[in-house]
Amino acid sequence: MEQYDDESNIHHEPVAVPKHSSPFENRPELHKTFIENLHLLGQAGNLPHGFGLLPEEWDEDGYPVAEHIPYGPRQRTKKISLPHHIWYPRAILWGQALFVLNAIQYESQ
Repeated sequence: MEQYDDESNIHHEPVAVPKHSSPFENRPELHKTFIENLHLLGQAGNLPHGFGLLPEEWDEDGYPVAEHIPYGPRQRTKKISLPHHIWYPRAILWGQALFVLNAIQYESQ
């Protein structure tokens, strides 16, 4: 097994993974609506405002290429690289999906 540089700093039990659940359980019509609208939003190339996807939402350095993640009792940080070509497309899909999900939840109230 490959050992990573950080492994020597980890001395705690792993955190349990949350149980998987779907916001569309017992609501297949909402799941269909979600998939259809996410597909339409993606095809249109629309980026929702407020999810850190638009250049005007970034700081003066542009899209963040790294993030400092706090860890440990003293809140030390570890710098994690966020290569644009890998993470920005994923961020777009995440932001679009969250936008559609929020809209569906709002409409179904």
